[in-house]
Amino acid sequence: MKFHLTAGVVMLAVALGAAPEGIVFSDVAVTVKMQTAPSAEFKTKGGVPDENPAPVNRDWAMIAVSFRPGVGKAGHGAKALRGAWIDDPVLDVTVEIPYGETFKGKKKSALLTGQTRFWSIPLDGKVHTALMCVPPRLLDRYLAVRGKGEVKASETMFRVQALLHGSDGAVLGEGYFNVEGKEREQQVYFARLAGSETFKDAVFPRDRTPWALQNPDQYDFLKE
Repeated sequence: MKFHLTAGVVMLAVALGAAPEGIVFSDVAVTVKMQTAPSAEFKTKGGVPDENPAPVNRDWAMIAVSFRPGVGKAGHGAKALRGAWIDDPVLDVTVEIPYGETFKGKKKSALLTGQTRFWSIPLDGKVHTALMCVPPRLLDRYLAVRGKGEVKASETMFRVQALLHGSDGAVLGEGYFNVEGKEREQQVYFARLAGSETFKDAVFPRDRTPWALQNPDQYDFLKE
């Protein structure tokens, strides 16, 4: 994990004999919304063949993760450190979905995972939001119930864990959606899902979704 300070901030820190207490991402909040992709118009001569069966799910599962990057102590909120940035932070999102048939009265689930890699984020203590999405075709694929056909997704079907990491892998902040209990209970809930069937890279970062070009300068810059 790296952070950089402007010359003025470095001089201030040295003069006061102080150093940042630690980088934290506080007030992490996760929301899920079924969202129709924005329409776009393309003009090509002769058209492009696009005759395919319509999917059951036409909306994307959009996961919005908001957070405040700054310095402080975990659980005590983030304070701004003017001129400071954190390089190479990562957002990991895990989505629990209903999957397959009910077995002996117990519902089965699977995990969809994905990652957003940021170039750099300022430690400004302000609210930042990252978007990640599950495409409709993958919802059709993995929400399928044998013998009953595909299932149309709704927000209440999903449970989500969002973890923000530094480049050294340290957890800087975490948030949950639709998981009961306090943070420790939410952590335990997802820890127990570790052995579930998992489909990696099924939660797309914003730049791989139809919203990639919508107000791009309003979001933190991403790395490929």
